[in-house]
Amino acid sequence: MRPLKFRAWDKKKFQWLSCDEYSKITLNPILDRWGNGFELHDAIVEGGEGDIEWIQFTGLHDKNGKEIYEGDIVNLIPDGYTPYANEVIYDPTMCAFGFLGIRGVGKGWISIDKFLSNAPISQIEIIGNTRENPELRKERK
Repeated sequence: MRPLKFRAWDKKKFQWLSCDEYSKITLNPILDRWGNGFELHDAIVEGGEGDIEWIQFTGLHDKNGKEIYEGDIVNLIPDGYTPYANEVIYDPTMCAFGFLGIRGVGKGWISIDKFLSNAPISQIEIIGNTRENPELRKERK
């Protein structure tokens, strides 16, 4: 089972929160009807309601050892092909993380599990994320 880890994006300051700021956050976790999953709602930082966006860890690391989170933009680098950019998303209908193609040959959605069944993790490299680098997702049409 993968570890449940999150990072927090401050939507007003447009920056990641530091560990010190995490201690100021009040969380209201909601279990799903089976009691085995939750969403984070109503994060409060120093009295600012709804200012925090929680970003979930996929449980994977890219080829450079960096943790891959929802919202990261990654290059998928198939052997012998041109790298193509994908956004890491969580699809609640599939209960799975996946890649949503931005540019290049892979513009559809593919689950991370399915991709990894055909390619090694060494073919995934983080090139940015949708919060700090929103321009990276503009090429999706």
